[in-house]
Amino acid sequence: MHIDIDGACSHIAWALRTKSIILFGPTDAKYSMYPENINIVSSICGGCWHRFGKCVIGEEKPSVCMNSINPEFVAEKAIDYINSLNIEIEREI
Repeated sequence: MHIDIDGACSHIAWALRTKSIILFGPTDAKYSMYPENINIVSSICGGCWHRFGKCVIGEEKPSVCMNSINPEFVAEKAIDYINSLNIEIEREI
């Protein structure tokens, strides 16, 4: 499993058929997401591409969209996917 923002590594993971969780903020998910992945989109805004390095909704920091994505939610999605694999893990004692 690969967890990342939309970028080169996420596209490489897709090409290698690696399941990914991709976080979308300033990039437009409709433009570059793969339906096979678990795609998480900012709940505040997105798809602005950080035009001219500034937030288009006037926020001081242009990362407000990425900061709106809850890390616990991302972890929950990763755990759900791992659990769906039904892999039995042996532990050495």
